[in-house]
Amino acid sequence: MVTLPFAHVVSASTFLEHFAHIGFGLVVTIGVFAFYARERRKLRRQLAISDARFAAVIGAPRARSERRVPHEAAVWSVAIGLAGAGLIHGGVASAHLGVGVLAGTFFVGSAVLQLCGAVAVLAVASRRLLHGAAVGSVAIVLLWLVTRTVGLPLGSEPWQSEPVGAVDLVASVLEVITAAGALLAARGRVPRRAGAAQPVLA
Repeated sequence: MVTLPFAHVVSASTFLEHFAHIGFGLVVTIGVFAFYARERRKLRRQLAISDARFAAVIGAPRARSERRVPHEAAVWSVAIGLAGAGLIHGGVASAHLGVGVLAGTFFVGSAVLQLCGAVAVLAVASRRLLHGAAVGSVAIVLLWLVTRTVGLPLGSEPWQSEPVGAVDLVASVLEVITAAGALLAARGRVPRRAGAAQPVLA
């Protein structure tokens, strides 16, 4: 019998231990990137205000088109949704690896992409990245719906639906939140111009 050199990694306890370490490292990384992104956005707002005031002083015409920036709350909802769904997928990946290589690989790949996407969204939040997060999240939710209704034509039991569990339901809800937040963040908002009239609440 031939023993694979990395066969011990597939065991449930070892896999969860490695994934916990990776997840902790990614959470710390997300925190660092979040702080960096917040400070960079703050600096950009300050520079935009300074440029607008300088243009008002010299009488320069205002640009007709204004660059839209993503909603900060929507970006955070995307990052939290991706991170939460990624941690759930990573946590159940070991069980699916025991069922089949294809299913286990899907969950490991989904977890890695979602956790890395959470970090990338906080650092960049480009429209292309946000659209990718929305499309990927919707695709996973649709795949989950298929597995819970008619089943997949692959695996040991083709066309057999699986019962709905609390964990996978939470992951799907997080992915719906991710998709909605990504579309809202990609739509963006026009930054408020310095010196413009602002509504006053009585």
